[in-house]
Formats: sequence, structure tokens, C-alpha cells
Amino acid sequence: MAVLAQSYQHHYALLTRLGPLNLQRMAPHARADPHLAHVLRLARERQGRSQEALAHDAGLTVAAVARVERAQVNPGWTTVLSIIDALGISVAELGREIDSRRSAA
Repeated sequence: MAVLAQSYQHHYALLTRLGPLNLQRMAPHARADPHLAHVLRLARERQGRSQEALAHDAGLTVAAVARVERAQVNPGWTTVLSIIDALGISVAELGREIDSRRSAA
């Protein structure tokens, strides 16, 4: 119990020193890359796989895969790696496909 009280005191002291948080000064979220989304969706479709199958193999939810493919979210690096591992493509292949699409746009 004493350890828990010390932990709360530590966090309270830290928050007191920080002062009120100003959310307006926070950096905006990075926009999702439509080229990444397109390349990932195209790779999945070339393999004839559903979003459900890809999500299962990547250890993600179907909703997460759908949001990435629609460029609704900017996925983290671990999410991208999970998807390309499940697709059986390398980071180099992914990069080439994205560069090719950007050059064509």
C-alpha cells in the first residue's frame, strides 16, 4: 500500500510541474500515404486474398487492414512490417512499388 501511495505522489508531483497541457501546441497527425495504401491493397489483391485472410495472417483486425488500405490511418512501422510479412514481400519491394507509383503520379 505504501508503494502505491508513493507512486501516486510521484505522478502528482510530475503533473504539477508540467502544468496544464496545451493540446493546441501538439503536432498534427501525419497524413496517411495514399501510395502505401494502394500498393498494399494491390499486393493483397494480386494474391487473391481477402482482407480477413491478410488480417489473420498479420495478426491485425480486419478493420485495421481496411483503414490502412483506404489511407484512413497512418500505420506504424510494426503494422506495415506485419502486413508485408504476411504478404511475403520485402521492405525493398514495397519501397520500389511505392516509388514507382509516386513517379507515375
